[in-house]
Amino acid sequence: MTWRLRVLVLGMVLALLSAVSGYAQSPVPNDPTTGTMLNRLAKLTGGNAILATTADAFNIFGIVVSGAGTTGTAQIATGMLTALCVFDGATTAGHFVQSSAISNGACHDAGATPPVARQCLGTVSETHAVPGTYTVLLLPNCGTPGTPVGPTGPGGATGPTGPTGPTGPTGANGATGPTGPTGPTGPTGPTGATGPTGATGATGPAGATGPAGATGAAGATGSDGPTGPTGPTGPNGAVGATGATGPVGATGATGATGATGPTGPTGTQGDEGGLRFNFNTATSGDPGTGKFLYDNATIASVANININYTDQNSVDQHAYEAIWGDSTTTAIRGFLLFKDNNNSGTTVNVFKITGAIADHTTYKAVPVSYVSGSLPSNNLAMVVNFARTGDLGATGPTGATGSTGPTGATGPTGATGAGGAAGATGPTGPTGPTGPTGATGSAGSSAYILQQFCWPGGTTTSAWAQNNTTAEFIALGPELSLASATCGTASPGLQSATETLVQWTATKGSGTGQNLACWLATAPGVGNNNVYTVRQNEGNTTLTCTISGTAKSCTDTSHTFSVSAGDRLNFGRTVTSGTPTLSQAGGCVFEVVY
Repeated sequence: MTWRLRVLVLGMVLALLSAVSGYAQSPVPNDPTTGTMLNRLAKLTGGNAILATTADAFNIFGIVVSGAGTTGTAQIATGMLTALCVFDGATTAGHFVQSSAISNGACHDAGATPPVARQCLGTVSETHAVPGTYTVLLLPNCGTPGTPVGPTGPGGATGPTGPTGPTGPTGANGATGPTGPTGPTGPTGPTGATGPTGATGATGPAGATGPAGATGAAGATGSDGPTGPTGPTGPNGAVGATGATGPVGATGATGATGATGPTGPTGTQGDEGGLRFNFNTATSGDPGTGKFLYDNATIASVANININYTDQNSVDQHAYEAIWGDSTTTAIRGFLLFKDNNNSGTTVNVFKITGAIADHTTYKAVPVSYVSGSLPSNNLAMVVNFARTGDLGATGPTGATGSTGPTGATGPTGATGAGGAAGATGPTGPTGPTGPTGATGSAGSSAYILQQFCWPGGTTTSAWAQNNTTAEFIALGPELSLASATCGTASPGLQSATETLVQWTATKGSGTGQNLACWLATAPGVGNNNVYTVRQNEGNTTLTCTISGTAKSCTDTSHTFSVSAGDRLNFGRTVTSGTPTLSQAGGCVFEVVY
């Protein structure tokens, strides 16, 4: 497995607990129309990576190092890496880099001064007289060294869908289906009632009485009477069942699609990373739900920060706030960073946590010491981030005391002469050898806290005066080893004339130190040369670079040195000519590859 330790010295005190993995390559889907190009700059549009144009002075996301095109995912280098970029002209090693104004997605040598009109992307690592593809050391926000940059907030929510276009006209009616078959004939109505019987015909006349002979034959039956009238017609039979429905006619043609509605407005900016709280200009008591306050209207004099249990999202954060002072490194238990929630906001406050957190039922009181920043405006929406200092490592055992040197021989007693002078005192015996130094105690389990450096101030009687023309040693390791160092009026300091106070001890095994880059907020000035060197076990390595005159940065990407477990590493700065500028803020970075 490959482990990469990047040590960053910034122009302010900022604890970054994820220093090793915080900068890398980001996978982003390619824009399907314009897409991206290899070794050229890209920006983000609608969640996709797209080739930057000459009009894009800012909001550059990084350099495409693989996966370029209009499909798939592009791998984009975004910071603390070296990457190849297409340049539109000549380059000079150590100059700053900005986006090109004449070639889409290309890089441009911006000169020895950080650019203002366009985004600063890093520094050039190679000198060439013609355009080409050359190495860039990406340094996020290199135009304003010393200012910590909060993590990019999540993208704003997608704007609402535009209104639906008007409905197309209704298609023509389908043809009428054929008539269903005739239902079956209803049942025959009941037979009408029988008409009345006709009247009986008149009885024929009686035959003459015959002689008393045989009875005469019966008279013939009279004719039938007339047929009675026809009875009334019976009621109609029930209606037959309805015939089956004919098939549905063919669907009419679809109407034309309505015009597309206008694009919805752009969604609002997403929140910055961190807990959402608003600033209250009051200086005591409960700041109110979702708010925090300082106990002094002068920010440099703030000693306590009161922060409510509940954040702006109505989430109870008091259990998290309660652990902010738990580090056993009691001098500095961690850092609080308050940043304007607006991407374009410039208000950033940094404080050191100096004691245990006090609970007041609805809010916490955090004891702090001011580091940097200006007082926010009332009710300014901000985000809060906490970085914990690692626990103090166990103290190593004290080395054995050296043996006492032998007592010097007593000088001879002078002869007792009359009024003679006293004999000379015998010489002092030699000092015994110094006992061996005790083994260094093991380091605490915290991540490394990255440090700034500055040239110390003070008068000619200051303990620093001896370093103003020789050398100084700049810290790059855990701050817990710097408790006795000073730096101008800052406390604790980040550099010392005693090199052992500012060293970091390598622990991983065999590795290679490489890729040194340093920069300053203010150039040294004409006639002044500042030499920065990575030191190993109190000696210089070959990894070194110089910032002179009006330049503000330097790099060394051609030299390397071997690193072993137990090696003691730190930066050294030497002024080889001229007088150094006091309180000179800036930073250095190099990497150890295992």
